[in-house]
Amino acid sequence: MTLLTNIGGWSLGDWITNFGDPANERLLFGIVPAYPIFMFGGILLTIVASIIHFKMKGIPLREFEWAVVLVVPIGVIGASIFGKAFIPGMPWWRIFFFWEPGMSLFGSLFLGITAGFVLLYKRSKLTMISVWVYADCIIPNILLGQSIGRWGNFFNHEIMGTVVDYEDLNWLPDFIRNKLFYFPNLSEFKDGLGQGLPANWFSSPEIWSTYSNGEITLETFLRETSLEFRQPLFLYEAIATFSLWLIITFLIANLSRFFNKSKPWDLEPTAYPGWYNKHYKSIAEDKLTTKSTLVPIKYKQVRFTGENGEIIELKLSFWKAWNKAYYWYEPNSLAVAEFENSAEERANRRYQGEQRILQLKSQLKIKAKQTNNKLKKVEYKKSYILKRNEIYSQIGKWSRRLNVNPDARALEKLNNPNSFFVIRSGVITGSYIFGYLLIRIILEAFRNPQEYFIQNMPELNFTVLAILLLVGIGIILIAQFTAPYKWREVGWLYEKSY
Repeated sequence: MTLLTNIGGWSLGDWITNFGDPANERLLFGIVPAYPIFMFGGILLTIVASIIHFKMKGIPLREFEWAVVLVVPIGVIGASIFGKAFIPGMPWWRIFFFWEPGMSLFGSLFLGITAGFVLLYKRSKLTMISVWVYADCIIPNILLGQSIGRWGNFFNHEIMGTVVDYEDLNWLPDFIRNKLFYFPNLSEFKDGLGQGLPANWFSSPEIWSTYSNGEITLETFLRETSLEFRQPLFLYEAIATFSLWLIITFLIANLSRFFNKSKPWDLEPTAYPGWYNKHYKSIAEDKLTTKSTLVPIKYKQVRFTGENGEIIELKLSFWKAWNKAYYWYEPNSLAVAEFENSAEERANRRYQGEQRILQLKSQLKIKAKQTNNKLKKVEYKKSYILKRNEIYSQIGKWSRRLNVNPDARALEKLNNPNSFFVIRSGVITGSYIFGYLLIRIILEAFRNPQEYFIQNMPELNFTVLAILLLVGIGIILIAQFTAPYKWREVGWLYEKSY
């Protein structure tokens, strides 16, 4: 590990003479490779944070456990494959060496999230928990893993920006500042027999003059090549991703609790006693308005002395007030039963209609085989199309294919009778995609083209990143303004249980 000293103006030869093998820079405390330690530390932190979110929502962990077993190895291997597959001269088997430099975050996210999404989508049909609920509990916490993992890049001398003067980095502690340069690739230096550098080349300066790249000797290269210090992009990204996690987890996820035009305690003051209530900071139990909730509401007792002795009243925390008003609110069971019956009848109609269409199609094939008359065949086909379209008009064609629920808007109103503004499931996931892509696009402008998401192709690189950013915006808009009124089903868990 680089010593705490001023190395501004040093050449590569000076650095190697003083500190020896550059490979030791990758070690944590000079013992173990730092990158895998930080990488798996980030994965562990992501898992722990996700478990906390699952527990807070009361969601069983079984599906998450399966997802971890599937996603973590696929994500790690995906990062290694995408990061190394396009490196010139890379042996094919080394693209799987995830402990070596050259990991691609996008490769990890693409393969890992895809595998997890497929698994949880299939399981959601059994658990009746929206895949977006799972995603919101897991995906934002990837930011914690990214923030921790960037320190592994720091030890590998990776993820740095444009060249700056050493003095411009004085705001950083020496242990960071003195690592902000890239080591060159010395594989092109050979001896007279065409052999590469020996394992102990760094400890024998006297042999440097015997190796060359065909133009200059290794000794000349090391003595004349100055250390080029660069902006700490890894640090910028580590800070930015952690800040984004804080914003998503504590601000965006709770916007509906803090910025709601309609407040439950303003609509029904006696139902929500607390410090936020203008009329009732606490209330006697016999005056309290109760609500039907999925989970029993626990009130805090307030004791004080009155004219007739001790008085006990109840109050509710701000968080539990919103749980009582919306997140744990349970609508009338008879109304819910009507939606359940409607969903069952709709499913039966669709099934019968689809079976009737298959029957008509089979009859058309039989009739077509029984005649050689082209006019008859055309007539049979027209008759089939008319009958098929009539069935589609009854069961829906595009709404059936898109799985649209015609009762979704009424179901939403039943579960949110006061029309509270609510952050919907899926918005958190969309916020992660949008927020991280925004960070990436900003920092990408300071990277070398060789380190772009799509290497050495700036136009395509920024176009793809911009498209992914727009995908994040699209997910936010659809999740917030369309999905609740098109695809919600009774009995499922979204931002609340329907």
